[in-house]
Amino acid sequence: MKKIVLSFLFLFIINMNAFSIELYEKNKIDKNLEICLEKNSITQAQIECIDLAEKEWNLEMDKYYKLLLKKLDKKNTSKLIKSQNNWLFFKNEELKFIEELYKNKQGTMFIPMQENEKLRLIKDRVFTLKNYYDLEIDFSD
Repeated sequence: MKKIVLSFLFLFIINMNAFSIELYEKNKIDKNLEICLEKNSITQAQIECIDLAEKEWNLEMDKYYKLLLKKLDKKNTSKLIKSQNNWLFFKNEELKFIEELYKNKQGTMFIPMQENEKLRLIKDRVFTLKNYYDLEIDFSD
């Protein structure tokens, strides 16, 4: 019985990761960003494309955070709030590090690279929250 449960859990985790990877690769925000970047070869315009995508990913993060808060019990709600606050602290520290890392790099190509690193942080958190939400939807009482 234990082997069956573990096998089911393993398959579920693989499927959730595959589903997340598929969404991660085919998301509308990313498609719009790609189109915007293809249309704009000037660095400042590329930064504006990335900034727009970052705003959209922030909205997605807020959406899944709020949806998840509604699904969790009181104990896990407080843990999620604490986790999100810790993540926001981490994100701010990571942004400072990224800023320092790229500060002395020569060439305009590094500016969009830096902005993309910032975007990736938020995007990763969105998919983490979405996975938690999907877990609650699929396997809650």
